[in-house]
Amino acid sequence: MRSSSPSAPPTKLHLTYGEALRILRARKGETQAQAAVRLGVSDFAYRNFERSTEPAAGPDVENLGDITPGERYRVLRRRRGWGLVAFARKLDISRAWLIQMEQGRAPTKILAAYWDGAGATD
Repeated sequence: MRSSSPSAPPTKLHLTYGEALRILRARKGETQAQAAVRLGVSDFAYRNFERSTEPAAGPDVENLGDITPGERYRVLRRRRGWGLVAFARKLDISRAWLIQMEQGRAPTKILAAYWDGAGATD
């Protein structure tokens, strides 16, 4: 069994409210504008909700369930402030392939090797 280094990402992520909202919205295939309409708030208000760094809580978040590996890796990438293009270049893959992996439509082996291996210290 591999030991965890201090820089390795946690297996169980503690999501912020904004991260949980982004995951829920992505699962529904909604844009931010569509999610705002569904919730009865302005686009501006919804965007601010997704920027929230408060701990995830509330009825929507409680129904989130387990996040997929692709969702986990997307959260980790965004926490580092890396855009899709820059991170895809770092992995020497296309932006489209990275999107496929983060959406769970392609194997995440490359992302697992990066985040769970030595690359996570970059």
